[in-house]
Amino acid sequence: MYESLEDSGFDEVVCVVLTGMGSDGTEGIKNLKARKRVHVISQDEGSCTVYGMPRAVAQAGLSDQTVRLDDIAQEIIMNVGIR
Repeated sequence: MYESLEDSGFDEVVCVVLTGMGSDGTEGIKNLKARKRVHVISQDEGSCTVYGMPRAVAQAGLSDQTVRLDDIAQEIIMNVGIR
């Protein structure tokens, strides 16, 4: 999914990594960050059902911030500049 954004017309991207198993998004985010300005919001462990995907992104040093599920929508708004 993240690789599909590499050729988009947007120079800045906000990515959100939510609860889930595995680490398949990590490589995609790494590649995307090499080509665009990317802000990665990861769901915190306490509000995840399965902390696999957010953990993998955090351990790779790709998360810019980690927030509770209830706060993710507000953080997206803050990062894209919509009020």
